[in-house]
Amino acid sequence: MAELDRIVKATILLRTAPVAERSFSDMLILATHNFTAKRVTSVNSDSELGEMGVGVDDPLRKAVMAAFSQEPGVSTVYIGRRLPGGASLTVTPPSGDAGEVYSVTLEYMDNGVVRQQPFSYVTVGDTTDDDATKVAALLAALIDAHTALTAASSTDTITLTAAGGVPAVVATSDLVSSTFTESTETITDAATAARQENDVFYGIGATTRVEAEQIELAQWAEANGKLAAVGDGDLLNFPLLTELRARNMFRTYVVVSASVGEGEYPEIALMSRKFREQPGSETWANATLGGVSHDNLPEAVSKAIRDMNGNTFEPFRNLSLTQGRKLAGGTWIDVIRFRDWLLEQIRVNVFQAFVNNRIPFTDPGIAIIHGRLLQSLIRGRDVGGIAPEEVDPMTDRIIPSFTTSIPSSVTIPVNDKANRTLKGVKFTARLAGAIHAVEIDGTLAYEL
Repeated sequence: MAELDRIVKATILLRTAPVAERSFSDMLILATHNFTAKRVTSVNSDSELGEMGVGVDDPLRKAVMAAFSQEPGVSTVYIGRRLPGGASLTVTPPSGDAGEVYSVTLEYMDNGVVRQQPFSYVTVGDTTDDDATKVAALLAALIDAHTALTAASSTDTITLTAAGGVPAVVATSDLVSSTFTESTETITDAATAARQENDVFYGIGATTRVEAEQIELAQWAEANGKLAAVGDGDLLNFPLLTELRARNMFRTYVVVSASVGEGEYPEIALMSRKFREQPGSETWANATLGGVSHDNLPEAVSKAIRDMNGNTFEPFRNLSLTQGRKLAGGTWIDVIRFRDWLLEQIRVNVFQAFVNNRIPFTDPGIAIIHGRLLQSLIRGRDVGGIAPEEVDPMTDRIIPSFTTSIPSSVTIPVNDKANRTLKGVKFTARLAGAIHAVEIDGTLAYEL
């Protein structure tokens, strides 16, 4: 039978591939840990950390619990690994029986691939050969042969060191226990490594309470387009808030609370609570937080913190609510998040027009770009970040949500056309903002 292609030859080009879009509702907690070598790990519940061997008193466990204690709150928390400075393995003295297994499994990254390397020694049942010192020395010798890792033993303890941080000790037998030391890796290096491995997150916090490291986190967020959350536990002087305000940090908010010095993470709780809301639809003021202690602040102290662009968590009758809602530099938190989201919408929407399309440098081609911009602005209005069209009651003039302008093809310089770059596409949009407080004046009288 003859094929129809002889008479009618048709093809259909699929143009349905989506453009990857950044999330503005995912958060990462940077912490020193030893349960995996991966720079970024995700968990969906606090119990997952428990299964990984992270104790309830570990700062990472407390920070993750703060995130998952919110209702509503994020459903996934990303954990960024800050490399430990070293690790120690302690061996239990052999009983003298043959067949006792002393094993250690190290996990490390190899060009982006997770690899595991087991090391083990099995006792021969000779108490002369099998004592803790000798077992430690034998295991250390095996591990030391591993590239880029140094293992040295002293009595029953093996010390692991490596340039840039040790691999993760992901498994040991019952006869070997492991501990690790605090990280010497900078916040900048750890956050950068996490971003390079998986840039899924927009918000970032850290378990560290060292002031210099929290300032470094803020600086990293400022340079990398992220939103940082930090905590200041000094209710009298709030030095961290003061420093970040002086540096005009417009991507970091500071929660000032005594709970910060008591091992709580109110700033993580607040980010989790607000990240469940659509950018443009939320305000970070007057939010309730679960699992976080409030502060009974004198009004003068609360005002001083808020005047410095800090955020607090205070009781109001039977409710505790967040107050402040600003970044250290003075901008509203929700405005920066919405701005970042809208910018991403415009980029993705316009970029999609270029995928598998040739856009002519003519007025109809420019109109395609303009249409994509309008779609993004309309979506920004629909989610609540851009104000709707309103009427001035004094003049009956319609105040638009936004205005746009585009150049005409004939007015574009020849050099721009030669470079195939469209310039002069502009918009102005009115922010919707949010009401955080109200003042009401009233009068009671017998006659009106």
